[in-house]
Amino acid sequence: MVSLSDYQGEFVVLNFFASWCPPCREEAPELQAFEEQYGDQAKLLILDRAEPKVKVEEFIEEFNSTSTYLLDYNDSMASPYGVTGQPETFFIDEQGIIRYHYVGPMKKEFIVETVNKFRQNPLE
Repeated sequence: MVSLSDYQGEFVVLNFFASWCPPCREEAPELQAFEEQYGDQAKLLILDRAEPKVKVEEFIEEFNSTSTYLLDYNDSMASPYGVTGQPETFFIDEQGIIRYHYVGPMKKEFIVETVNKFRQNPLE
């Protein structure tokens, strides 16, 4: 079990995804590039929507991902966030406040710009 409070004091990028989703697959290399360059400065959490663990493991292997993946077996987290599809991403500041909600695939540069807009200290 993971809670956002586990990351209190950290900037969190929370991404809802599914392994079968074409736009999620499109953004996977961009998320990985962000993780590799800035993962020590902003926490990227990728939340899978109601898929078996083996599907997520295959996705992680296919994209050589080093990000933190969370499994939401019954898709119970989508509703509290108002998520209707995927990918959808929330930028959550160090106090746990959602600062921005983005729908659709993202590029690394967009993630960096958005984090820097809302993070207390810009990414280096």
